[in-house]
Amino acid sequence: MPEFKDLGQMYIDGLKYIIAGIVYGIVVGIFIILLMSIGFISGNNALIIFMGIISTVLVIILYGWGYAAVFNMIYEDDFGAAFDFAKILAIIESIGIGQYILWVILILVIDVIWCYWKLYGLDINNPCIT
Repeated sequence: MPEFKDLGQMYIDGLKYIIAGIVYGIVVGIFIILLMSIGFISGNNALIIFMGIISTVLVIILYGWGYAAVFNMIYEDDFGAAFDFAKILAIIESIGIGQYILWVILILVIDVIWCYWKLYGLDINNPCIT
């Protein structure tokens, strides 16, 4: 457990992590809006589905990238390290891209289960569970 002796610095560090997450979220949001707009403007249902799949894959990739970015920012103790793309890619490659993808998918599944549990509970009598 970390010591809570410098709460002001901890607050600033927390804001840096939130801001980095918002920046990555804005980038993802822009790409999703552009991809889905292309699909909807075309009016082609197959293209809408395809753009939705590409958007989902993009979200998963950037979800995993965001973890490495935050880890790099914490390790370097520098906000700019969250956007040092070469270093972040080197971190992911040092772990192994396949192994990293598996860990990201595992974390994503745990997040989905946790969110579902918090929203609906894991009660057998819950009508949301089939």
